[in-house]
Amino acid sequence: MADAPPPPAPSPNAPPSAPKQKSGMRAALEYTGIPPSLFEKRPRLPGRNWLIFIGVTSTVFGYYVYDRRECRRIREEYKARVCSLADEPLGSLEHPRKVTVYGAKWPGDEDWDRSTRYFRKYVKPILHAAAIDYEIIAGKRHGDLATRVQDDTHSGVDVEGSDVKLRNETYGS
Repeated sequence: MADAPPPPAPSPNAPPSAPKQKSGMRAALEYTGIPPSLFEKRPRLPGRNWLIFIGVTSTVFGYYVYDRRECRRIREEYKARVCSLADEPLGSLEHPRKVTVYGAKWPGDEDWDRSTRYFRKYVKPILHAAAIDYEIIAGKRHGDLATRVQDDTHSGVDVEGSDVKLRNETYGS
């Protein structure tokens, strides 16, 4: 197969060809002072280190967004499961639905309020959807909650839903 003949050379008597028509956006941007060489710049792949940085950063960000979305979805699923409890009426002789939440400092942690913050963030919306009241008792010192539970037990707190009452009969008072 023979090569195609080369295109004819422009003759010196031929009129000059019309300049390439610019798009409206490009023409407008050229008059703003942007150098024309910037418009001919072609995109290229970033270097190896930039690709590693972008990949790691976007992966960590993607995991974070996925985790937050899944937490929200799971919380909504639990709220949908318990919302039927809020619709059930309580009888006039029934005790109100109420839970006591004990929060304490984690061993080796100096943040005393972390447990109640986690309760308010993750558990409170579910209890609220179920129309359950709650009381938060936070321990401020080591052993504070154990002492509180022991004192409540020894003082004769009624056990709800039964005829049994805890009294200090065993302890002689």
